[in-house]
Amino acid sequence: MEDNAEFTEDRVLESKAVYSSPASDYGEQGANGYDLSLFRANLRRTPTERIERLQAAHNFFMEVKKARANRIPKVNRTDT
Repeated sequence: MEDNAEFTEDRVLESKAVYSSPASDYGEQGANGYDLSLFRANLRRTPTERIERLQAAHNFFMEVKKARANRIPKVNRTDT
């Protein structure tokens, strides 16, 4: 139990401040901490390019979902 002695209330508040504040090393940020350079980069693409990227991300997600479904065995309960 003494190993947890370092987790004082001040330490918890300090960690909350660090993790809740926007990171400053990740490009230009808006008021909410979002990286505005990513928004601008996406807006420089044509609508068709944006849809193609979205479709590629969707296809990737569906492949992962299918692979996960095939990997995890289904449990059939017959004793109801």
